[in-house]
Order: sequence, then structure tokens, then C-alpha cells
Amino acid sequence: MIKNIQVNAAILIIGNEILSGRTQDTNTSTLALWLNSIGVKVGEVRVIPDIEQTIIENVNELRKNNNYVFTTGGIGPTHDDITAESISKAFGLKYQIHKEGYKILEAYYKQGEFNEGRQKMIWMPENSKLILNPTSGAPGFSVENVFCLPGVPSILKAMLGGLKNDIVGGNPILSHTINLRTVESEIAKSLTSVQDNNKDVEIGSYPFFQAGKLGVSIVIRSEDQLKIDACNFQILEFVKKKNIEVIRKLIKEIGKKHSVILSTHILPEGEMVCDRVQIIDKGHLVFHGSIDDLKQQRLGNKLLIGLSKPPTLSKLKSIKGVEKVEKDEQGMLVMKFKDKYLPAEEIVSLATKQNWGLYHIAPHVTSLEDIFVQLTQVQTIKNRITKGK
Repeated sequence: MIKNIQVNAAILIIGNEILSGRTQDTNTSTLALWLNSIGVKVGEVRVIPDIEQTIIENVNELRKNNNYVFTTGGIGPTHDDITAESISKAFGLKYQIHKEGYKILEAYYKQGEFNEGRQKMIWMPENSKLILNPTSGAPGFSVENVFCLPGVPSILKAMLGGLKNDIVGGNPILSHTINLRTVESEIAKSLTSVQDNNKDVEIGSYPFFQAGKLGVSIVIRSEDQLKIDACNFQILEFVKKKNIEVIRKLIKEIGKKHSVILSTHILPEGEMVCDRVQIIDKGHLVFHGSIDDLKQQRLGNKLLIGLSKPPTLSKLKSIKGVEKVEKDEQGMLVMKFKDKYLPAEEIVSLATKQNWGLYHIAPHVTSLEDIFVQLTQVQTIKNRITKGK
């Protein structure tokens, strides 16, 4: 890993459907979060139409001013998918069939299905390097420092894992969020002072509305954890002097009145989904209620679990009904069960009996469909609690 070197990237979103508002862009968030995690800072995002000359001009400008450029959209089988040909012209390369890509798609489709439209998806600039697609077969491609990905969010996300060896980043960009029960005008002067004293740290403030009250999320970002800690200390110092409430969001103990965290990395920070549900930093959903309110809910068959005294993975895998156990990047356990749905109470009870130190349990979200199901579950809990009052 490169130390103390700034590695930057630009994202180029290509598509009339984005500019018209018909399709909502989520690829920017996916790419930015992933790039930050591997030490690449996104300095610019552009959204442009499916116009050849516009694509050529933007690609040529961005690739000269950034270590990496990522384009999304326009590499499908239809007439308006012109990204690949435009990239060819931007680099002055021949636009031709990629032989390896052809073999991949020929094997992927059944006999007679690999038609002319689908064959268009393997026309690329000469000598392009393929970006393999584990979801739908059709690969993306890269030329020098420009990486061309599809516009379909789930497919794009699945392809990022194949790029890790091609992207050399600096130190990962870390972040820390402080949620306050206040308004921006109350902290503006003090926060400006902290920023002025820490110019190499990014500090942002973002207002939100929660449970009928205003609040502000302060996000501190840096490659250096010590600098984040220093800013955190300075902010909490003036917060204490002003007698501003800090909103605590992480649960410390199961069975008491705490917020239940429902994990997702897709939705935007700070947004209130309903009266009791808020989206906090790193995209987590927080249900403001008791774990007891969640116990009887039938969660999905994939759970995100935090244990302070976890047993070995092999022991967890031996539990009846468990299909798979693995750790995520944050050290949390992702447990998949054979049953389609699982009452949270079963896991809570088991962890309590075994003294594993359960401090977090939530459905593990991997798609927008999961989020919809999850929000429906949360809304059901919310309605039940409201009716019970």
C-alpha cells in the first residue's frame, strides 16, 4: 500500500435516464464508499448524456487529471449504448470484438441466444483488459486508467471485487460521526474553529429530522485515526460547554431499552424513514425502540451479529440450522441459516445461554429488495407499538 500519497479518482455517470430523473443514481455512492475503503479519494463526479463527443471530451479531461476514472452506463446491447465506442475514440484506438470476451459470452448464453445485440457488448477498444462479471456474464473493460462498468447497480457492485488488484490506493479514508441534538447555527462558529485548526481533516455537518426534533450529524474524515480522534475531542469539548445533547446510537446491552441497528450500506445518511427509524453513518438503519420489540419479528435467513466473546467459527457452524458463517470487514459475524426466516429471539436466547456477549443483531442487507422487506418489518413493529400506547 502506498503511504502518505494522495490517490484520486473521478466518477463519470453516463446516461440520459439519469439526467431525466427517470433512473436514480446509486452507483456514485457504491463506488465512492468502495474507493474510500481502499485509499482512493473521489474528487469529482460528473453526470453526462449519451452523446459521443461529450463522453470523449470528459474522459480525456478526467483521465489526465486523476489517477483513476470510473465510468458507469452505456455498455449494454442497445443503440444508445455508445460508451465503449466513445472510449475507443478518446484513446484513438480501434473499436473491435474482444476475442476473450466473445468466448465468455458465447459460453454463457444457450445456443441461439447469443444474438447480434448481445454480441455488441463485447465490442471494445483494442487491447482492453476485461473486468469480469459474475452476475450476468457481460464484462466491463479498462483502458489504461479508465475503468468502464455497467449502469445496473447490483451488477456494478458485484464486479468491484475483481478490480482490487488493479487499483493501488493510499491509506484508507476513515470516518467518524457525531450526532447532536442541535441546529447548525448553534455550532457553526465553534465547528469552523475546529476546522481551521485541522485543515488536513475534512469536517462536514448535515442536518436531520428525527422523532419530531432537529439534529446535526458531524462527519470527520481523514486517513489518520489520531487526527480524527483529536477533532472528535475538540468537538465534544465545545459540545459539552454548550450543553448540547450527544445522540448515542450504538447498543451496548441486549434486553434493555436501546436502539436496534438494522444494517444497510445503500441508503443516505441522516434520513428518517418513519417516526422511529433513522439512517445514521455508514448507512445503518436505527429503530428507536427496545430489542424486545424486535424479538418476535421473523428476520431474513442472513443475520449480522456482534459478539464480544465469540466462539470459534467451526463451533458456530455446528449450530443446528446454520448453513454458513463468515466475518465481514468490520469483524462482525455474518450467519446464514437454512430456514428462509428466523425469529431473532432464537439467536438472542442462544447467545445469552452461551455467554457470548451479544451486543448487535440485525438482518444482513445486500439488496434494495432486502431493504424494502426490512422497512416493512420495522413499520409493522412501529405500528404495533403505536397501537399499544
